[in-house]
Amino acid sequence: RGQIYPQAAPRLRKLLTLLPNRPVDAVLSIRDPASFLTSAFSLQLNRGMELELDGYLNGRDPTAVDWTDLAARILSVPGIRRLTVWRYEDYRALRPRILSQLLPPGIAPLIPDPRPVNVGMSRQGYDWLIGRAMQDAEADLRELAGQARTRFPRSAGHDPLVLLGPAQRRLSARRYAQDVARLRELPGVIFLDP
Repeated sequence: RGQIYPQAAPRLRKLLTLLPNRPVDAVLSIRDPASFLTSAFSLQLNRGMELELDGYLNGRDPTAVDWTDLAARILSVPGIRRLTVWRYEDYRALRPRILSQLLPPGIAPLIPDPRPVNVGMSRQGYDWLIGRAMQDAEADLRELAGQARTRFPRSAGHDPLVLLGPAQRRLSARRYAQDVARLRELPGVIFLDP
């Protein structure tokens, strides 16, 4: 149905049965749909599970992620008091504030910046991977993805993976801004800005 995280509410209900103190506050980081789906695709690419974006999208519109719907489903779970939301794009600026809200007093300043856990594929790495995979249909995609990341790491200044065209990225940004405006108005949401 194109719904993001369709099992969010049932999973939260299960989780809340394990927590003795309720109601609880939930948190959610959102992201521009175009970059979110490219990042999700890149993770699947790194695992050797995907190769081409069209197959991964399976007909879904990459600009139509509805974060407000997800937030409403989270807030509908009995035991959720409120939902704090921030844009992934604002995380660096908001990190100290987010940590101080999530942790006991005085702990946030002690938490070091973590190293990136999920480093996406570079554009050059993806081009290399596609070329190799087309040459050898029997190749292990996970192994090729590892080689591509080693040969063309983002940390060496290689371009980020951008798979959607300029028009789709503009549409995604416009829809994201509209979604953020709706989220700000949703009862129970606390929206963080830098």
